[in-house]
Amino acid sequence: MANQNPIWECARRDLVFIGDDGIQDVFLWEHCRRVAQNARLIAMLPSVPARRIDADALEAAALYHDAGWICQCREGILGRFEFLCKPTSPLQRDLAASCLTEALAGHLKPRSLTTAAKLVRQLNDRDVRAVEAQILADADNLDEIGGLSLWSMIRRHTFEGKSIEATLETWRRQREFQFWKARINKTVRFEAVKQLAFERLEQFDEFMRLLGRHHSGDDIREHVEQSTKTVP
Repeated sequence: MANQNPIWECARRDLVFIGDDGIQDVFLWEHCRRVAQNARLIAMLPSVPARRIDADALEAAALYHDAGWICQCREGILGRFEFLCKPTSPLQRDLAASCLTEALAGHLKPRSLTTAAKLVRQLNDRDVRAVEAQILADADNLDEIGGLSLWSMIRRHTFEGKSIEATLETWRRQREFQFWKARINKTVRFEAVKQLAFERLEQFDEFMRLLGRHHSGDDIREHVEQSTKTVP
């Protein structure tokens, strides 16, 4: 799944949003590119039955799985800062599958093209059995866990006019109710990916703890208190 081929070029063209001011927003493209890379790597895990995989269909589906967001943005239904602000809907999956089919008709074999569109449409289905669909779902879920999720949170909160404190409070509530642990256990299928997800979660928790300290000035306060104690 090299990223120097016509399929990747088509996906980048379709997923980079260019505003009226000429500014290119690569947020959605970077997400889909990472998911495609994740899918390729997950397919290489020893516990995944790679011999049964249609690699071309998986690659295409991974690159276009969230294209519905930019389709709706270009139709004026939502703004670019709303990309991935909530779970992707079945309607957006249908839009993405249609976009994929139209964009890649000349680049994929008919069977792989049909399979790729089917994978996108089934991505919200927890009970799907196709190996490619399970890999795609895990690749997509993994990209939303840990440090990478902060960028989406910042974009969303900036659009809503919320503060750093709001971001920290969102994380505190999620940690208190074990939101991410429950999500990982419920949505991630392959054990190796689940282990990676928990590792990312633990690392991100430490980052958010430090962000909270810096935001409140606790590190400065502790330094002042320590300096006061040492003054004769």
